[in-house]
Amino acid sequence: MAGVFELPKADSAAGRAAERGTLIVADLPIEGIWTQLSLWESQALAAKLVRTKAEGLRDAPDDAKIQRKAASLAYCLRNAREYLRGGQSAITPRVVANYYGCMWLASAILVANPSNDFNLEKLESITKSGHGLGNIADEHRAFPDNEFVYVRESGFFPEFLKAQGLSRADLNAVKIAGASVRDVAGLEPERAGRLISVIDILARIPELKSTFEYVTDRPALSFGIAHAFYNGQEEAEDRSASGRFFSGPQRSRDYTWVALTGVAHLDQGFIEENGPPLTEHVLRTFAGHTAWEGKLAHPAGQLWWSHIKSYKSAMCGSSWIKPLLGHVDDPFSLNLMMLYELSILARYRPAVWREIIEGALDQYRALIEAYNQVVDRVIPELALQAISGQRVTATTSGSMLAPI
Repeated sequence: MAGVFELPKADSAAGRAAERGTLIVADLPIEGIWTQLSLWESQALAAKLVRTKAEGLRDAPDDAKIQRKAASLAYCLRNAREYLRGGQSAITPRVVANYYGCMWLASAILVANPSNDFNLEKLESITKSGHGLGNIADEHRAFPDNEFVYVRESGFFPEFLKAQGLSRADLNAVKIAGASVRDVAGLEPERAGRLISVIDILARIPELKSTFEYVTDRPALSFGIAHAFYNGQEEAEDRSASGRFFSGPQRSRDYTWVALTGVAHLDQGFIEENGPPLTEHVLRTFAGHTAWEGKLAHPAGQLWWSHIKSYKSAMCGSSWIKPLLGHVDDPFSLNLMMLYELSILARYRPAVWREIIEGALDQYRALIEAYNQVVDRVIPELALQAISGQRVTATTSGSMLAPI
């Protein structure tokens, strides 16, 4: 069973859709998430959503545009559900279905935005230029270091990145313009530097962090982040120095110590090169737990988590993801790239795919199977949040977040 409730308004301006929240309570939260998404397979309810999201916009869409978007949204979500909820269990058809299902969810995210002109006709127009991603294998390397994805100049994916907030300058910095890449060895350095290895994408899926590191013996490129205990120690030292331990004034700091969880085994050089934008890294132990900590600069008196991009899902704690090529860190986009690569391997690379699913590379099958579970649980919730324009909390009955 599932229930959907509107969360309390955050503040006096919370009449806007972006500031409302949806609380989903279900025995299986993912079922509640799909129930909510499936509501908008109705064109009437999809139109209601788009109309609500358009409230207060300076250039609000007219009813004809809302109806076109509603028809497009209903169609995209129906297709997404049929791919992602089709009951595929075998690994090969499942990874292909996951990619196409997530493509339709990405399409739904685009058409649900009342501020743009996306509808089925525009989706058809941009996909005539392809999916916007390319794949190339380096014949001189071994899997997985030989498999690369890249962002193409046109097609669906660069349009999706722009819609997710990537600036034109940043998009130009990550895409490879011109003809398709045919040979890695012959690429000039600037273009070669924009190739993204499959292992670099997998390393940025926070939900896979421990499995990725166990399978590959490589460090992940997502970092758990938390408020460090040392902040409390500094405050206690300030009060002690003032001679008013219990009532002394707190110093207004322009930084906060942030702890990086699960990376104490890594060296400082790796943390500084690949970790969040912290300074003065130090390895500290508190209550038997050792962690790297660093200072996050921010204006005095402001909350630290408002000044670092973080991500959290039902399958991982608060995390910072190292941006791909210095710019791409949107979790949905990263997953779409990963699913594209897996679908290419499953459809067009039978020799290497056989080694993965039943041969010498079968440790990667275990990683892919774990990733499929992430797709099942996490991707629909990311899509629901983006489509609705609201924060989503999905939980079970009896939990601390469930209604009393």
